[in-house]
Amino acid sequence: HSVEDTLDGLTKSSRIRDPKLIAKFDRPQNLARLDSDLVTIQSTSNKLLASPIAGQLIDDRSTLPGSEQAMSIARLDQTNSIIIISNESHAFRLNEPGGNLSPVPITEGSWESSVAMASFSNNLYLLDPASNQIWKHPTVEDMKYGQGNRFITDETNVSNGISLAVDGSIYVLMRDNSIIKLTRGQRDGFTVKDLPKDVSLTDVRGIWTNTDTSSLYVLTKTSIFELNKTGSYSRRYVSDQFTDLTAFVVDPPAKQAWVLNGDTVFELNLTGA
Repeated sequence: HSVEDTLDGLTKSSRIRDPKLIAKFDRPQNLARLDSDLVTIQSTSNKLLASPIAGQLIDDRSTLPGSEQAMSIARLDQTNSIIIISNESHAFRLNEPGGNLSPVPITEGSWESSVAMASFSNNLYLLDPASNQIWKHPTVEDMKYGQGNRFITDETNVSNGISLAVDGSIYVLMRDNSIIKLTRGQRDGFTVKDLPKDVSLTDVRGIWTNTDTSSLYVLTKTSIFELNKTGSYSRRYVSDQFTDLTAFVVDPPAKQAWVLNGDTVFELNLTGA
């Protein structure tokens, strides 16, 4: 591995040679964490599949009703639950793996279509490229949300957005591999910089951060990039087994992450965190 190790050192890459296999799901899409379980959605049946982080026991008792299909999923940290937005503009909440899904009411209007969402404080943010907007839904009482308000107030274009993360500001990951930062509804200067030679941010799939970490994590098809919040490159996490990453969950305090690669969930240590 000497040549590979040298190249990894030059590119600040942490190579995971044997990532821990947590579970194999049947046709999964997306990934979220709920307590000590990882939850995904089976694309063909719209069942919610859950596996303990400890591994392999698959539970599939929860299913979206009727012809509903999941469009986006997020964990609500303040209530320790998962929320799902469907293609029919309905929202559902899951409090425990294998539990029943319950509708999430909205005081007026309806839930917008969204390709991604994130919660922050008592608000839920929906990325809606079709409307070129991010919708901010405030909590009005326990698990009831108010009508969506337009978050973007300038000319920022998010019609090619694919993922978002919130820490007070909102970071939108774009299809062209760029990242847009918005603060108080206005575009805030942000550029990915200081990438090592022969390292580029391509084939992006997802973005994540929160107020408890000083890093911004970006998932690509084959790696996790770690940036600081000014956009400077810190390191990346790679593995020969990362061939088609589509979703991830990050836990910086525990220095751990979980990635969905095809139908397989791997666990890795964030050794550079």
